[in-house]
Amino acid sequence: MYHRGYARNLDDWRVEAYPVGPAHLLDELAGTLHRGPRWSGVCGVEEREAAVKTGGGFRSE
Repeated sequence: MYHRGYARNLDDWRVEAYPVGPAHLLDELAGTLHRGPRWSGVCGVEEREAAVKTGGGFRSE
């Protein structure tokens, strides 16, 4: 399955993610973002809805 979006590191140490996909996969990703990867320190997650952009993408399997 192929979905669109991006993730990037910001200069202030935050990470910005813009995922596009089915609601159930976005919910799953949100849960992962709140936990963060092993050895990370997640201080908070801000979620906002945004208009769908067109452009590059990444693979989600």
